[in-house]
Amino acid sequence: MRKVSSMLHKNYSRIGSYEQKFRAPSCKYLNFWLDSQKENYVTNTLAISADAWEHIENLWDTLKGKYTYQCERKMNNKSLSETKKFMDFMIFCINKEELKKKCEQSYEQQQYKNIYCTEFNNYINKNYKYFLENVVCLEDKNNDSDCTFIFSDDCTLQDMSKTFPEYNFTARSIVDGKSRNTIKKCQNTKIIRDVDPSLDNNPAPLDDDQARLSVAPDDSIQFDLPSPTVVHSIDNGTSKTIYYSGLSLSGVFFTSMVLYKV
Repeated sequence: MRKVSSMLHKNYSRIGSYEQKFRAPSCKYLNFWLDSQKENYVTNTLAISADAWEHIENLWDTLKGKYTYQCERKMNNKSLSETKKFMDFMIFCINKEELKKKCEQSYEQQQYKNIYCTEFNNYINKNYKYFLENVVCLEDKNNDSDCTFIFSDDCTLQDMSKTFPEYNFTARSIVDGKSRNTIKKCQNTKIIRDVDPSLDNNPAPLDDDQARLSVAPDDSIQFDLPSPTVVHSIDNGTSKTIYYSGLSLSGVFFTSMVLYKV
């Protein structure tokens, strides 16, 4: 319980230091993370009693009054498996925009642009397959702003061609994706099918600190995500490696929620 409380405190305190565009997504993800901890420790393993967990929920309220940026604690009536799909889509949309900027940027050497644009296409195609295979249908209307497949006008499962574009190497521009299948409207309330475990871009579930968390070189704790895609970033004429996979709150890509150790 002390570990969860400490990680919640440290990560809540850092949200206000992130770029404005990352704050709301970070808040959503922190809510999702705490829900996953509750399911693991209170519901599954019974390691923390329901009464004891209330102290963690109360800590959130305390943090709201302590820091300038206030992240609201929102109770979600959807299952974690459902919510996870919405979090995955949010992460995809943010990474997509960052990769798009890198692909559209001008470089002195064409090979660098080719690297970014190839990775852009690979990332788009991989996620197109992932969501097409795991989202059975879409609700006609969704009033839940935190659990929706509409992230922006350019990133919504309502428009697969615009959401999953491609870089055309002949035209040297990013165009709407061709031959993108649409996802049908739901006839009932079920939206998401169970995740196919064979899909390797499915981020690891957050259910056990020892099994799912790993110590990063900077002594922070990060979610243990699948092997990241490697992209070479060219800054000031030098090449360096950038990793992205999942959700991050630092660096160029929004890739993994960082949970700092006690």
